[in-house]
Amino acid sequence: MRAVCLVTGASGTLGLRLCTSLSCDYDLVAVYNSHPPTFSYQDLHFLRSFPRRESDDKPITAYCVQADLRRRDDIRRVIELTMARHGHIDHLVNLMADTRFYGNVLSLWRAEDYADRQFDLNAIIPMKLAAAVHEVCWRDSPGENLAKRRSVTNVSSMSAMVIDKSMGQAVYAASKAALNILTMHLALELEPYSVRANAICPFRFVQNEQRTSAVISEIQELLAGTCSGEIRTSSF
Repeated sequence: MRAVCLVTGASGTLGLRLCTSLSCDYDLVAVYNSHPPTFSYQDLHFLRSFPRRESDDKPITAYCVQADLRRRDDIRRVIELTMARHGHIDHLVNLMADTRFYGNVLSLWRAEDYADRQFDLNAIIPMKLAAAVHEVCWRDSPGENLAKRRSVTNVSSMSAMVIDKSMGQAVYAASKAALNILTMHLALELEPYSVRANAICPFRFVQNEQRTSAVISEIQELLAGTCSGEIRTSSF
């Protein structure tokens, strides 16, 4: 039985590449919000298969779910659909993020609530989703969790680790720093259940093929590994 990987932010540049790479080894549930992934999805017609490997007995597919994970009911629906299709969830990879640089700290006094929304999407919602998966799938199965190396991987940013003198990204950087801290606390709370939690902090990479490939390789290594509570910074 193949491991099941739930990926959020699946329609972004990294999400599309990651899903293509992970499809060789995992059954995928790909979650998107407003823009569907470029591969086919079940609401329109039968899923287009990813390219087969000679060793595969059947085509590799991804199951796509449209959801606004800011809504509690949508989190519940994503997990219910995944469980109905696969019966278990082994890995959660959180790519969803608001990556925009809205403005300077000194503009917050008169700004709209973009800071609240960005913190919520980038830091709080990944924790809510992980907590929901834990409650439904992992809480009562520590032995199985250990055997299957179940995990949460959050994609953060190097903006959370260093201060960039360019203006306007303070709130984004702070939201990713919050994600790092929450990931470490999540790792501590999941440890008794033999579930791992880690984060990776890449540089900006969406326009760089080499960097994107390196991030994907790093995520694959975290999924297959045994480390937990690690905030991995990139050298690429």
